[in-house]
Amino acid sequence: MGRKEEKTALGAGVKSFITAIIVIFIMMIVTYALTFIIPGGGIPFWKWALSPILVLFSEDNSSMIAVIILLIVLGGLFNTLDKFGVLRFLLDKITDKFGKSRRILLAVIPLFFMVLGSAIGTFEECVPLVPIVVALAIRLGWDALTGLGMSILAAGCGFAAGVCNPFTVGVAQEIAGLRTFSGIWLRIVGFVLIYGLLMLFLWWHVKKIEKPMDAVIAGGETKKEKASEIQRSAGSKILKIVLTFKDGVISVLPGVLLIMMANSIRYTLMEGNILDAFLAGAIELVAGLPRWGVILFIYALVLVMNFFIPSGSAKAFLLMPLIVPTAEVFGISSQLCVLAFAFGDGFSNVFYPTNPVLLISLGLANISYGNWVKWSGKFQLANLILTSVILLFGLAVGYC
Repeated sequence: MGRKEEKTALGAGVKSFITAIIVIFIMMIVTYALTFIIPGGGIPFWKWALSPILVLFSEDNSSMIAVIILLIVLGGLFNTLDKFGVLRFLLDKITDKFGKSRRILLAVIPLFFMVLGSAIGTFEECVPLVPIVVALAIRLGWDALTGLGMSILAAGCGFAAGVCNPFTVGVAQEIAGLRTFSGIWLRIVGFVLIYGLLMLFLWWHVKKIEKPMDAVIAGGETKKEKASEIQRSAGSKILKIVLTFKDGVISVLPGVLLIMMANSIRYTLMEGNILDAFLAGAIELVAGLPRWGVILFIYALVLVMNFFIPSGSAKAFLLMPLIVPTAEVFGISSQLCVLAFAFGDGFSNVFYPTNPVLLISLGLANISYGNWVKWSGKFQLANLILTSVILLFGLAVGYC
């Protein structure tokens, strides 16, 4: 058996992070090359080289900085709880309580993450919870992919369903001149259908790989031993706690670098002045399409843009002023455009290699991007079909 991959304190494989950085760097190069190909582009080399740093000082940097600070704090906290045995104790308690009815957890945990994503726009903030859910999934006799599906995939689905997501639906509706969170009924229907599809996917997967629960909970430490360990850890010196917290902060720094590099792609596009030319060409393609083709084209356009600009609010300010007037020419409501925007922005967050949250999560679970695509691709395809049908239904019933 080969040597195990070296891990950071958060459990993220070093090789996984290196692979993620290489993927992001390649996309940075491609984006820089586009500034020379698309008319109106161009950016000094030094600006591109320093873009991961310069993006920190851009106009819309507040949300990115907030995510970085949150990731650093929670990284230190998680490492402290992990090193002092608190997380293992809690996981064992959950296993003891729900082990015989683990399918309940399989249904409840994804619902929790979907609600967080859909109601308050939580996505990046879920990263520190990913290793906990992955560890729990393995403890319950499943695998790391199941844990990712229960956590980050569910959060992405909820974020895209956008029942009350302030960062996509809220911003997009404000730009489109709609009442905040109006038209909620179809988004709720979409949420329910997407949750049902996710549960079918996860149940289908665990049915193939889960271990018998008796084998999972057999052996191990007694509850008394676990309690003693917690008591010993709680009595440790403050200095040891501080040092452990510091190690946790250091362990998430590669993730911070990924966030900065991924956001630099958007910075290069904006500084290179190439988005206007690209979007103008894309809008011209709509002219000869039927109404149903137009709404699906809007969905596809947002999907393409999300590859380069992961930020939902940034895309809303960029795309909605173009999408809404174009759709009105074909008698398509602004409300349906908002729904297409939310779908296009959210689901691909947990599929595209340019999204740092996905790459960080995969690193924490020690899952390669290739394995993730192979596993989650089936769900993404089915979900693309489902959400397209929802949009066509909204068009048919005059959703507004």
